[in-house]
Amino acid sequence: MRYWPLLLSVIVLFSCTTTKQIAKSARETVLKDEALQTAHVGISIYEPATGKYWYNYNGDNYFVPASNTKLPTCYAAMKYLGDSLVGLRYKVAPWTNGVEKDTAILAEPTGDPTFLHPDFKSQKVYELLKSIPYKIRFLKPLFGHNYYGKGWAWDDTDQSYMPQLSFFPIYGNLTRVEFVEGSFSKVVPSYFEKTNSIFFAGTADAPNATRFLNRNIFEV
Repeated sequence: MRYWPLLLSVIVLFSCTTTKQIAKSARETVLKDEALQTAHVGISIYEPATGKYWYNYNGDNYFVPASNTKLPTCYAAMKYLGDSLVGLRYKVAPWTNGVEKDTAILAEPTGDPTFLHPDFKSQKVYELLKSIPYKIRFLKPLFGHNYYGKGWAWDDTDQSYMPQLSFFPIYGNLTRVEFVEGSFSKVVPSYFEKTNSIFFAGTADAPNATRFLNRNIFEV
């Protein structure tokens, strides 16, 4: 038992040393940087397992999340998600609404952002749904209907980097319009081209697409 005080002392010393190293690195590489002297800077390193901060500088201040949040998000995704996502949970089962009776696919979407997204050639969920000869019935979403996250600017709602959230994204919840020599070349998804949801009201030299708020109608 006499070794316990020594072991605890070593652990505390290591923890203090690490904290001091982080603080020193933050001061020398970030906080003393002349380019950041007039900027709003915050550094917060928190360890959920212990409920303690390794380093906290202006951590209680309010900041608007910027692109630098993509770095830890990407790291966490690559570390924990692996090389694939759960695209859909489903089962084939009897279904009824009190009037109709049928056998259907009872599907529970998982928010998979790759479904029919043009950047992802492998579409296993789509191929699966095509191969099963039953109607698809979607179960109650796993999360709410808040289509915009915190910090979304209202005047950016039609920008491609701010698509609405949904429990079953399709085509990345984006519409892609290709313009060639003053006329439409391609619209993805083609549904909007067929239903005349897109109309031309701008200039062919610098086309810009705008979506009507809360309506799937686009002005180009």
